[in-house]
Amino acid sequence: PCVAFPSRVEDNLVSRQPAQRSVVKRSAVNLPNYITLTRIFSVPVLIWVLSSSRFSSAHGEKELLASALFIAASLTDMADGYLARHRD
Repeated sequence: PCVAFPSRVEDNLVSRQPAQRSVVKRSAVNLPNYITLTRIFSVPVLIWVLSSSRFSSAHGEKELLASALFIAASLTDMADGYLARHRD
């Protein structure tokens, strides 16, 4: 069999070094986690809207705003689940 020898000393040194792995650093706060944190911090806002006298309950403003916050939180749950599955 034919054996190929390195022609230069540098080639020999390079071939003896362990292969470098590409290391991908992953942040603990990636996009799906950021969306989840936003949803967690929206809970006190929802409680404040429902318990505050700043919004009128006579015309349903308080309930509409609380419902909009709840729907937005539900949509973020769907979005971060989708992103987490597709981005590992």
